Amino acid sequence: MNKISKIFICLSIIMLFNTSAWAGRVDWLSYKSGMEKARVGKKPIFLNFYANWCGYCRKMENETFADRTVANVLQDSFVPIRLNSDKQPRLSASYGVRGLPFFWFLTAKAERIVSLPGYIPKDMFIKFLKFIESSSYKTMDFQQFIQSGKAAKTKK
Repeated sequence: MNKISKIFICLSIIMLFNTSAWAGRVDWLSYKSGMEKARVGKKPIFLNFYANWCGYCRKMENETFADRTVANVLQDSFVPIRLNSDKQPRLSASYGVRGLPFFWFLTAKAERIVSLPGYIPKDMFIKFLKFIESSSYKTMDFQQFIQSGKAAKTKK
């Protein structure tokens, strides 16, 4: 193997390990760019309302969103948008945000699917991501989804 091939392989490996999802990190988008990306890519939207002073928001960031499976599903199957409620109070109010953290799942056309208030542990959050990702919300509620065993069968 020549020197250029070795360099190319090393750079490829570095790029692979440097991707956000591999690192267990979500690449959050702004509201405007995320909504456009969802419309063009026809992917559902995940809105994350937070504030810098919010302890449970930090806990979500450090525990739930830092989980590799959560990051992969959010990056692959959703358009993740992060909104600071203190800096965007009108937008927060338009989504009925009354406490933090607060989450919304939307269709690619920005139609509201469901909201979730408060801290959610990563294992439960993964199940909820699968519930939305599989479009099971169209035919059953979350409890039925869990009881059906689909949460365990759906790809991570």
